[in-house]
Amino acid sequence: GYKAFALRTEVIQIAGQDPDTITIKDTIWGPVFDTDHQGRPRVLRWIAHDTEGANLGLVDLEQAVDVPEALHLAAVCGIPPQNFVCADREGSIGWTIIGRIPRRNGFDGRLPQVWSDGSNSWQGYLTPAEYPQVLDPEEGLLWTANSRVVGGQFLEIIGDGGYGMGARATQIRDGLRDLKQADERDMLAIQLDDRAIFLEQWRQLLLSEFQDVELNGEAAEFMSRIKDDWEGRALVSSVSYRLLREFRLEMVKGIYDYLTAPCLELDSGFQAWQLSYRDAVALELAAGQPKHLLPEGNESWRAFMLAGMNRVMDKATTNGNTLGNYTWGARNTSRIVHPFTVFMPQLKRWLSMPANPLPGGSHMPRVQHQVHGASERFVVSPGREREGIFHMPCGPSGHPLSPYFKAGHSDWEKGRPTPFLPGPGKHLLTLIPAR
Repeated sequence: GYKAFALRTEVIQIAGQDPDTITIKDTIWGPVFDTDHQGRPRVLRWIAHDTEGANLGLVDLEQAVDVPEALHLAAVCGIPPQNFVCADREGSIGWTIIGRIPRRNGFDGRLPQVWSDGSNSWQGYLTPAEYPQVLDPEEGLLWTANSRVVGGQFLEIIGDGGYGMGARATQIRDGLRDLKQADERDMLAIQLDDRAIFLEQWRQLLLSEFQDVELNGEAAEFMSRIKDDWEGRALVSSVSYRLLREFRLEMVKGIYDYLTAPCLELDSGFQAWQLSYRDAVALELAAGQPKHLLPEGNESWRAFMLAGMNRVMDKATTNGNTLGNYTWGARNTSRIVHPFTVFMPQLKRWLSMPANPLPGGSHMPRVQHQVHGASERFVVSPGREREGIFHMPCGPSGHPLSPYFKAGHSDWEKGRPTPFLPGPGKHLLTLIPAR
């Protein structure tokens, strides 16, 4: 049957201004947060709205004595679900999802569904015994890299929350498999791997497509760069990496703008970049060249690729720039600033990290971009803490006046090993109980 919306008023206090008041429509499932392209209201069902979604279960992990116990405790932690990998002193290793997972009935969670007739719903939360687990895999290795870890029934339980493609995970996996015996620096080297293996597929496609084609002008220069000057890495000095990366983006955008045009007509807020498997689909179409899926305005797939190459070259040489200056470092220069600079831009000079060109990029272990990257690099083995390595961008202190405000940031940029353990103490902070 029908039930009226519950109206809830939220008052947001704003310093120096009148408060902002908004009215929320609530339902038995959660708040109404927008409407779809047909004008139907959509409701957000979120574990954070339940008591199961937030608890202090994470603290219990401090007392776990082995991997099986840790995997069990992870399943009852009330935190946002994410990958959880652990090891114990006996050499056992395991993976699971830490955080609560709803028991979905009638759907897999990938698309909005109508719940009003009862055929789709959440029926409580999974028990620890129902969680997907990988315990002591045969080859003795585990890796995640924000990508899909399991398939089959386990994947149906987790759902597709937008996991990354497997390129980065593949390089990590292969790097681990190549190690016969590892130390801390070997493991750091895997994290600093900036080889552009993922882009090699696009490179081979172009080399094959234009192998016997006589090119002129900018297209000839483009092909020369990716054929003869290809370093195969996301180096700050690399022109070929940047050119090929931009070409891939041109191809993916052009293909998906065409394929998803009807979606954009129905919903102006539709964003094709959020779709899964975009790169894989675009590469398959560019390689297979089906005529019925050729983006409009192109006489052939070869012409479509050639137009993309020319657009990239136009961008590379715009405003009188030379191709030699179109390096990856010129594009991938860090812009990491303190949040205070949003409302105090005059302090940006003192609150910002240095603007330095960074190696690495997407779809490789060394994730480093202008405003985001690996939030930490951490290598430590129990009992060998003194050989451990720790990297954290921006340093350990968020206080601009602290002498440690930028400590370690340069090591994160350059990939230099930083000790996991602290050095000798220089300051002592004493907390006195309030009277």
